[in-house]
Amino acid sequence: MSLPFYLVNAFTLPTSPHSGNQAAVVVLPASHPKEADDEWKQLTARDFNFAETAFVTKREDGKWGLRWWTPAVEVTLCGHATLAAATALFTLHPAESSVTFTTRWAGDLVATRRTTPPSSGSETKPSLDVSISLPALDAEALKNVDGSQTSQLFQDVTQLVLAAAPKLGGPDAVKDVFGFQWGGEDSVIVQLESSVDIAALKVDLKTVLEISKGLVILTQVVPGESSSGRLVIRSRVFAPGVGIDEDPVTGAAHAFLTSYYTSPTIFAQLPSSVTEGSTPETVVLDAYQMSERQGRLECRLEKGGRVELVGRGVIWGKGDLSL
Repeated sequence: MSLPFYLVNAFTLPTSPHSGNQAAVVVLPASHPKEADDEWKQLTARDFNFAETAFVTKREDGKWGLRWWTPAVEVTLCGHATLAAATALFTLHPAESSVTFTTRWAGDLVATRRTTPPSSGSETKPSLDVSISLPALDAEALKNVDGSQTSQLFQDVTQLVLAAAPKLGGPDAVKDVFGFQWGGEDSVIVQLESSVDIAALKVDLKTVLEISKGLVILTQVVPGESSSGRLVIRSRVFAPGVGIDEDPVTGAAHAFLTSYYTSPTIFAQLPSSVTEGSTPETVVLDAYQMSERQGRLECRLEKGGRVELVGRGVIWGKGDLSL
């Protein structure tokens, strides 16, 4: 029984289908012997060698099982590979408008087609706009968002960030540091001043590992492009501890960033052009990840401690596995 796979660029820029983060999506029947073979899944992900490979399996209850692997490990949550999986399934099932994924650690994730489904008998276009709902940071974690530059975490991480990216110019370039847990690892959001050219930063990955073996997220507000109820941010994401030196575009990181920027302390520090007439629940994040490939996401808080991410998925290849 052959196993179809799709190659998808997720969270692409509106101007280029060749941007965004790449993922492979392998579609498994529930009866296939490889469905329960985690070693095979890990080796297959290593062969694809993308940041993540998603494996989806149709369940009897109509939902789809979903798991994600990097070339090195299985991960607890991956936004871009979830959007890629939804793009593949909406292509396989063009009449469907939503799909529910059941995951091992992140609960049920719902993906919704934003592009109008094709008329009966016609083929789905290779490009789809999709929204996915991901878990936000919980209230307990967000209690640690205090905007303080006097904490030991701020001092320690700032020194390591300056060592990793010496062209930042000095400690004044770091505006805030927030620590959280991701996949059982200590992770950090480092907010940089808006004047930093985040796309041009040269970052030493060995020093990044000293900062965290989880996610290291560098981010900044872009005041000149933000407007009422709309916050423009730029970010870069590093995770060498899980086999991803720099992730091109990261859905999970932007779920965390949405929680961070809409937390009471940080929201109060945002430009008045954004906050005037807005609340954390109504503001929209227009997010650009400034990796070499680059990508774009639209982010907003949902009820129940979740974040909606909207992005474009582009299928650029498909085939069948022979191993």
